[in-house]
Amino acid sequence: MESLESQLLVAVPQLSDANFYRTVVLMIQHDEQGAAGLVLNRPSEILLSDVLQDLLGTSIESQDHLYLGGPVEGPMLAIHQNDEFADDNITDSLYLASQRSTLEGLILSPDTTAQYFTGYAGWGAGQLEAELDSGGWFVTPLSFDLLFGAHEDLWRAVTQRIGEQILTASLNGYQVPTAPELN
Repeated sequence: MESLESQLLVAVPQLSDANFYRTVVLMIQHDEQGAAGLVLNRPSEILLSDVLQDLLGTSIESQDHLYLGGPVEGPMLAIHQNDEFADDNITDSLYLASQRSTLEGLILSPDTTAQYFTGYAGWGAGQLEAELDSGGWFVTPLSFDLLFGAHEDLWRAVTQRIGEQILTASLNGYQVPTAPELN
């Protein structure tokens, strides 16, 4: 089994499960025991500043939203690029913070961009593989320019890239027009 850690799972358009409809999931763990990931494009109505007041007991101004990482309840998590506050590595330059002290340091670090989550997406042993075999997900490499709220419609941006990759491969080296839909 090839691990999908640090890859993106992208829901196919036909995936109707409300938890994953048009989602992009960053895989943070995948082995024979199962898999876990974070839904990157489900901001909640909860402001991060409200959660931080409870977590730290101090007021911090932030207009960022807490993201719904998936339907499985779990602790607050964050992805970021500051190795000083890494509880785990996702890639060589993307880290996961999950411990309260690490999250606190990350939050108080003024120069660190992070995305904060509540909950996660989880699959039991063999469950994700079955969903992949049935065509429920596209898999694509992580692209850092798509992280940290860079796109209003992340799912559309990632599926467009996947489509362009498929089109490019099928043309066997011929030039792909910038906007093929205009042909």
